[in-house]
Amino acid sequence: MFIWRCCRNVLAVRENLRRRRVDVEADCPLCGDNGETEVHLFFRCEIARLFWFATPLQLDVLGVDGEDFLSCWECLLQKFAQVDQIDEILQIVAFGLWRIWKGRNAVVFERQTLDPIDLVRCLRMQTNEYRGAHSATMVLRSELVRPPDVTCPPRRTWQKPLPGSVKANCDGAWVAQTKRGGVGWVIRSEWGELLRAGGRRIAWCGTALVAEAEAIRDMLGICLHNGFLSVEVESDSQEIIRMIRGDSLSATEIEGILFDIQVLVRRFQWVEFRHIPRLCNNAAHEVAAYFFRAGGSEVWDQSGPAWLHSVLALDVIDA
Repeated sequence: MFIWRCCRNVLAVRENLRRRRVDVEADCPLCGDNGETEVHLFFRCEIARLFWFATPLQLDVLGVDGEDFLSCWECLLQKFAQVDQIDEILQIVAFGLWRIWKGRNAVVFERQTLDPIDLVRCLRMQTNEYRGAHSATMVLRSELVRPPDVTCPPRRTWQKPLPGSVKANCDGAWVAQTKRGGVGWVIRSEWGELLRAGGRRIAWCGTALVAEAEAIRDMLGICLHNGFLSVEVESDSQEIIRMIRGDSLSATEIEGILFDIQVLVRRFQWVEFRHIPRLCNNAAHEVAAYFFRAGGSEVWDQSGPAWLHSVLALDVIDA
């Protein structure tokens, strides 16, 4: 997902933000050169050049040609096309790109200093952990495992949010055989009234956890767009809620999405993430299933489709 965002040129580097009319400085936060593009950050910045040469690849990125990230990525593929261990090499490249991005964000948001040697040390650790985990026996999952709801109060239906806030329920749908997914979310007022709802189909979705995380990220963006700044977020995925809260380690496949969620959260007045039983998340579940089947992407206002209002009515009656 991270590499895909880079290839689509949608990563939140400063030049991309300025193109979206966000008022930020243009200089690279690592080296101070003018114009932080994806190509500069990953392949032209002095910090990045030192980092790549210190990795096990000993890569001189001045030889990586391209006007955008996608052409640079294709150059790397061609460079290592005839190497027997190309899969292992591309693993290191992908993890290296991610380490540069994480280090850059630590400089921007946490005012940390960045040492290329520390980045290399983290890269080696992450690569070894990944290969060690995947060399062990893996259990294939056709759906996201949800532990018993032992930490949840004995609720069987949706509950209204605190006064002055809204409640946003999120869910993801996923089928392992096709790797297709769908996301859905429903935002309601303290009176149980529908404010916004929507979702989309994901043409390719690696795991159910990705769908759950995508649903939360999409919903937070809609809340900000509509001025809902005090939000109770609920999901029936205990795993994703624990990762967002920092109670468990982030899964590799959603690290980029979790970072986006944390960035979005900083723009709210108040956000709380809660795990709830599946029965309390029925509306979001139905919306995710709808977009999984019907496809497309849509945001509904207070009117919404008739079938959704029927689902919401049952929640309000029982709440």
